[in-house]
Amino acid sequence: MKIALLTNARSPNPGNWALTTGTINLLEKYFGENTEFHVIPWDDITFRDSIFDDSFFSQVNGCDLFWVVGAVTFNGRAEHTRGGCRLNLSNEDLDRIKVPIVLGGVSYRHWPNQQYHNSEKLYRLLEYLTARKDCLLGMRNDDTVLWLKETIGFQSNKLVKFPDPGFFALSENTEYEKTNSGIIVSMNNEDDSSRFQDQFVMEDFAKTIAFLSTVFWEKYNEIVTFAPHSFEDYQLFEKVFREVPKRRLHQDTNVMPILSGERNLHFYREYAKSRLVIASRVHSMSPALGMGIPTIVLSSQSRISHYIMELGFEDYLFDLREVDSRRGELEKLMTETLSDPSAVMGKLRKIKHHQEREVLEFLDNVTKVI
Repeated sequence: MKIALLTNARSPNPGNWALTTGTINLLEKYFGENTEFHVIPWDDITFRDSIFDDSFFSQVNGCDLFWVVGAVTFNGRAEHTRGGCRLNLSNEDLDRIKVPIVLGGVSYRHWPNQQYHNSEKLYRLLEYLTARKDCLLGMRNDDTVLWLKETIGFQSNKLVKFPDPGFFALSENTEYEKTNSGIIVSMNNEDDSSRFQDQFVMEDFAKTIAFLSTVFWEKYNEIVTFAPHSFEDYQLFEKVFREVPKRRLHQDTNVMPILSGERNLHFYREYAKSRLVIASRVHSMSPALGMGIPTIVLSSQSRISHYIMELGFEDYLFDLREVDSRRGELEKLMTETLSDPSAVMGKLRKIKHHQEREVLEFLDNVTKVI
């Protein structure tokens, strides 16, 4: 089988590598290692003009299946005048796709105070796809299904949940070991004015991370590694660095580089070496959870909170706007988890088993449309 993958193939954001790699891992495991993938760089199309040209349709129709890799798809950009989202296709465009279509865990990034441009076009796109018999619409297992209903008024039982593919990026070949050292910190600074709402929330976040890092240094005397997913994240890291002891900053702090392509394998292998991950990005938390790494989640958006609650991992979830007032709880949870990770690791094994079952059920349904 030859599968056309529409994915952010050239993005330096490691989360996009995790999505692509996780998707390929799942499909190869299900359909066999001889499955052939034709990768279409979605980010090239988005940054060019968001228009899918003739070569796109030729590539897709030269395969047996068109798979849209789970990514931020519904973002309300004004230029998406055909499909109302990054899958910027009119009904006429979709008629040109002659092979089955699968959306593999798509999601949104949109804020309550923003206008969603071209919402009627997105409604038409979803209406077309749900009516098409050779199509399966997998929304990421966050609140995307609910968000579509509340934002554009679209609902259908044809919209089904699909586990975030980033969960499976390295889960097959990496295991947490007690010999691991250090912690990983991921801080999300994209859309900062909407994410933080005011400067005080951002400052409290940075000070809380500095506090937790200092607690870790004093207990373990090991490295704290900051893991950026976008260039904006470095600006937030700098706020943390103002608050930490100078010796620790210069001797016990690492900052990972932003890379691209297969070099992101190294990025996530650094996660696998750590005792704990503190995450505020989906693709910091989901690959870590898939690898069985103890993780504390600081959520800045409902889709993150819903994702963690869908997994049944809410005991390790904190609202980013409450981190300052709940600093004592965070410290207690971090130190207890570091001292004895067995409880969280047992929980993560159960979560992984459940996620694998949900993927299998989804892929069984894929075979019914191809």
